[in-house]
Amino acid sequence: AVLLDCVKLALESDETYIKHKVHIDAIFKSIGTGLDNPFNQAIRHVILTIAVCFEIGNDKVANSLGPLLKKLNDRRESHNFDNDKEVEYATGCAIKALGPEFVLRIIPLRDGPETINLERSWLLPVLKEKITNSNLKFFATEILEMATFCRKKSRELTQMKDVPGSHTYELLCNQFWALLPSFCNSPKDIKDNFKSVARVLGSVLKDNPEFRLSVMQALRKLISCSEDNEGDSQELGRFAKNYLPILLNIYMSPAKGSSAEGQRLAALETIQVYLTISEQSLREELFTNALQQLETSKDNQFQRESILDIIRALVLYQSSERIAKLFEDWVYPLCETVLEDPKKHKKAKKDISEQDTEGDNKKTELKYREKVKILEMEHKKAYRILEEIFKSDKECCKQFLKDNYKKIKKLLMSSLNKVADSSKAARLRCIEHLINSTPFLNAESKLLKSAIAESVICTKDINSKCRQCAFNLINSVGNVLKSQEGGMQAFVDMLTSGLTAPLPRIISATLRAIASALFNFSEDMGLSTVQSLLETVVEHMTNSNREVVAACMSFLKVYTKVLPTDVLAGSLPLIFKTLSAMPEDCKRHSRLEIGYFLTKMLRKFGADTVEKLIPQTDDVMLRRLRNIRKMDNRKKRQKDGQRDQSDGDSDTDMPIKGTSKTLEDILKDSDSEMEFLDDEEERSKPKAKKAKGKNQAWIEDDPENIVDLADVSASRKITATDPSRKQKATEVKAQKKKDGGFKTAPDGRLIITDDAFGDDGDDEPRPSGDIDTDTDDTDAEEEVDKKPSKLLKPGAKRRYDDILSVKSGKSGRSRASTVTVGSKYRAGGKGIHRPLGSAASVASGAGTEYKSKKAKGDIKKQGKHDPYAYLPLSRKNLNKRKKAVTSKQFKGIVKSKTKGGRIKKK
Repeated sequence: AVLLDCVKLALESDETYIKHKVHIDAIFKSIGTGLDNPFNQAIRHVILTIAVCFEIGNDKVANSLGPLLKKLNDRRESHNFDNDKEVEYATGCAIKALGPEFVLRIIPLRDGPETINLERSWLLPVLKEKITNSNLKFFATEILEMATFCRKKSRELTQMKDVPGSHTYELLCNQFWALLPSFCNSPKDIKDNFKSVARVLGSVLKDNPEFRLSVMQALRKLISCSEDNEGDSQELGRFAKNYLPILLNIYMSPAKGSSAEGQRLAALETIQVYLTISEQSLREELFTNALQQLETSKDNQFQRESILDIIRALVLYQSSERIAKLFEDWVYPLCETVLEDPKKHKKAKKDISEQDTEGDNKKTELKYREKVKILEMEHKKAYRILEEIFKSDKECCKQFLKDNYKKIKKLLMSSLNKVADSSKAARLRCIEHLINSTPFLNAESKLLKSAIAESVICTKDINSKCRQCAFNLINSVGNVLKSQEGGMQAFVDMLTSGLTAPLPRIISATLRAIASALFNFSEDMGLSTVQSLLETVVEHMTNSNREVVAACMSFLKVYTKVLPTDVLAGSLPLIFKTLSAMPEDCKRHSRLEIGYFLTKMLRKFGADTVEKLIPQTDDVMLRRLRNIRKMDNRKKRQKDGQRDQSDGDSDTDMPIKGTSKTLEDILKDSDSEMEFLDDEEERSKPKAKKAKGKNQAWIEDDPENIVDLADVSASRKITATDPSRKQKATEVKAQKKKDGGFKTAPDGRLIITDDAFGDDGDDEPRPSGDIDTDTDDTDAEEEVDKKPSKLLKPGAKRRYDDILSVKSGKSGRSRASTVTVGSKYRAGGKGIHRPLGSAASVASGAGTEYKSKKAKGDIKKQGKHDPYAYLPLSRKNLNKRKKAVTSKQFKGIVKSKTKGGRIKKK
């Protein structure tokens, strides 16, 4: 707080800094002393404080902060230092505030002209993340030199067959080049020093594929950060004639592997960014060359695809006349090309097969597939070029759209059958742009009717982007018509006209389009229109086609979500009547949607109301409603129980206290809070996992003498053991010594169990209940300790009480409420020594005659019945998922019993 509120303000101006220079230097020096003690437990907080010093620092205090940074690095390089992350964070703050030149001068990466300090390579990721507002000159002189040295060293070690060393220096070289984009984050010297690295970057783009991504990212960052600086933009634009041909060659080269494909995409993105600052003559020249290459590459699919992408990037910077020529010669013909009907192709193939050989058939099939693939690609690229023209805000593009509106409209209103599947999304976006840019459209417009018809069909397309574009187009038509009188009714009529189609696919697509329109325009439609839509959809819910019924359920989901509760209540009788009348097959197929609807209605209107609306003949839906009701009630009870428990905890844990007015009251409150926290810690300790790498330490403080953490002798006062626990352990030890390790009853008697004596030759403790203390309050019983018994195998379902019943024929509670056989004390006399009711049960030892004296368990007695055990019955045994486990348990018991019976019969 002192650093941020005081020192930071003092560094804002030269006047205040000169005035407080002595104090500021003293503060930084004092903070640095916290790093002197090698055993300082507060080292983490000291480093974070130093990080704040770097954050508020600037060039004025660089000389004062240099020793702090040097000392910080020395501590990091010391033996057994565990706060590497904190040091990296503090160093990153220094890089961001004072620059990489300052940090690398204090912590140099090179020990000499021919050596790199590999132990300080941790600095490179920190530099990459934190460098900003730096100088390109520093990269060109220092970083580039180290990268060149590492590359040279790697090649030398490769020749010497030192593979690990060569790989190490190769990685270092890559890391140095990865710093380039960071140095291009708003550098200060683009105009003065970009020319010093421009040639190197160009040669790297040509000859070093491994560094291309870094160089292209750096160019994009330089262009984006120089938008507001005309001088920097002009300096970068001067080199466009050098960089753009290289980038175009990279994109036009076929990719071999995923990394090469990534470089191609990055090259196209860099081309698009660099064209924004290039000269107009260069753009026109590249556009002309691209059109020429497009004419000569009819048989090369990859080359045509690449050229069309480049034309899409260049077309935005051409005149309206050149764009019109491109549209006439290429875009319109490509969009109008009709794909060959596969049925006709199969028929032609059959006719050819009667005349040609098998090898010729394969060639014909291959040619057809390649032709279809090229046509689909060209369709998509042509529509993408048109989409870019629609999206552009440039005057040349707007003028072209204005001059060629009719032809573009005719193209976009053509039949959907002419469009390849991969082109549908781009085509729908073009139609949406055309509608938004066309004024005075009404419900009678052919463009809107054609757009609705096409978008409704595309809502069922397999491509998710195409579906999203279709819904967006429907919303655009609705936005155009909602402001006109009667427009919304006409919009609904356009949508519902598809319900008369003979194909279930078109009907389901229309229903989904209606649901989308209801979601976005429910308030504009009006209540009567919405009710009529519901009635229309309900008619199709009794359809036997699953696809249609699923679309109807989607509409119901939207209907219940957007409509107010009072309006929805009037529609429920019709909805439930129709749900009951649905075909059984469709009910099963849409059972999840029906369950969702029932749950939502139950929470909105209550189970009694919903149950009255369901026809009594629909037993399945009534049963589902009851099950949902039970589940909701169960969840509600669980929530109420948790809430009551949390309320109870809050009442007991946070008692209401009076307002503290004196210092003694405040200290008393703080002491009680600390005790409460200690108790909570003790309670939660068995559950919590011990965090790895977190060392806890306590200071043995004397109330009269304050511990000086900066003192070397302070480490003697630091202990890894909690002093309060040590004191508690001492008290417990003294108490054990006092009572001999046995429990004591309120009347002073020692409670000694059988386990205290042990059996002959058996050290393993025998399971037994806790002994109840003979107190006046006979109703207050201590809970029986439910420790797992070692008599059961892991995974067995028998409880501790069941073991007691097996051994003695008595329940766990009855055994826990009696005095053990080992205790021979009998109460007698008056007062606290009077005989109690529970003592009478000592003599009753039902089942004790079967107890073995030499081993655990029960034994048979001659002339008496066999000892028996009750099998515990639980509701968990009814669980179908655990049926196999439960059945095995009972089968084993029955098998052993029948086996014993057969032996007796023999």
